[in-house]
Amino acid sequence: GAHYTQFMVYDFDGDGKAEIICKTAPGSKDATGAYVTEAGATSAIRDADNSRDYRNSRGHVTSGGEYLTVFSGETGEALQTVDYDPPRDVTSNWGDGSYNRSERYLAAVAYLDGVRPSVLMCRGYYTNAYIAAYTWDGTNLTEQWLYSGERSSSTTRYADGSTATSDITLYGQGNHNLSVADIDDD
Repeated sequence: GAHYTQFMVYDFDGDGKAEIICKTAPGSKDATGAYVTEAGATSAIRDADNSRDYRNSRGHVTSGGEYLTVFSGETGEALQTVDYDPPRDVTSNWGDGSYNRSERYLAAVAYLDGVRPSVLMCRGYYTNAYIAAYTWDGTNLTEQWLYSGERSSSTTRYADGSTATSDITLYGQGNHNLSVADIDDD
């Protein structure tokens, strides 16, 4: 469905050729016929059970791995697969047993440092919003930060493990889009 998989197509590593970055799961295959888990950054991803069907009786995927995979735009080969952040366990914060609000995804490309493109992956809107930023350097898909906007506060976790908390939050401000802009012209 339109809410589930956001495909970001862009030259993320600056080599003049586009990559495709999107959310994947066990059983997903690349254009070569290989499971995306074979390009896993961790042994837990590489050891995933690609034969299981994780859908419930209503067709919702409520368990199993969730990944973010970079594909070569030229060949369709999975280049690297990492765990998708934010993970499914944050869905309990929505009180959403039907997986409606928690299973809405958005994505965008942004030059967060003004030099290199990052991919932004967002989970959830209407209530809580979680946004993670990643970079691809041609070899590694690296999370820069994860923003968690909940009811009373927001927390940002950075790649170095540090965090920042604020009473300003995106809670309840979700919409059906994610926009990127340089509002201070720097």
